[in-house]
Amino acid sequence: MLEITTQKLKESEERVSMLLEQQKIDRDNFMKRMLELEMSTKKKVEEMQTMLDDKLEEQQYLESINSSLTVKHFESNSELQNARRQLLKGLNDKLGARTKIGIRRMGAIDVKAFQSVCRERYSNDDADIKAAMLCSEWEKHLRNPNWHPFKVVKVNDKEVEILRQDDEKLVFLKEEWGEVIYKTVTNALLELNEYNSSGRYVVPELWNFKEDKKASLSEVIDYLLQKWRTSKWRRT
Repeated sequence: MLEITTQKLKESEERVSMLLEQQKIDRDNFMKRMLELEMSTKKKVEEMQTMLDDKLEEQQYLESINSSLTVKHFESNSELQNARRQLLKGLNDKLGARTKIGIRRMGAIDVKAFQSVCRERYSNDDADIKAAMLCSEWEKHLRNPNWHPFKVVKVNDKEVEILRQDDEKLVFLKEEWGEVIYKTVTNALLELNEYNSSGRYVVPELWNFKEDKKASLSEVIDYLLQKWRTSKWRRT
């Protein structure tokens, strides 16, 4: 009986020892896997950090380029505007409305339109006087910054200003004096709003009269070179 008990005790001890050994093996394997996982995670974190650093450097580089280009664009645009001003100042007595490239007064009312309409209603002498008075009256309206017959609308997700068709002054002008004078006044009004909405005074602009558009600096320079080559200005 004692031998049986001793044998069972021995077997139990062996099983416990085996369990302990297996637990040790399992624990070692677990620790090994955890260490491998930690190393793998650390490596991935380092790789991600490297990628982020590269992206940050790339972003900073692109931002630096963009900032530089913005400054250069501003400087270039400022230089172009200054060049236009110098050309306007220097060529004021050489360019007019009869040359291909000339100077147009943006926001100025065409008095000929008033004369044409008035001559249909009055005698020649009275027509010119009436046209001058009417033109002067509307020039005062145009110079008045408190009169702003525009409304803001969205076009292609962009806010733009357009004329109000229900403005009392413009409605009266069209009904009383017709389409020709109405168009002359509204064209001048649109130009003033574009070129000098706050000051409301006429602004000179280099103009391509042949194509009826604002002249680029290259167009002006090409035109001046052609004039110089033909020696038309050398004697002036």
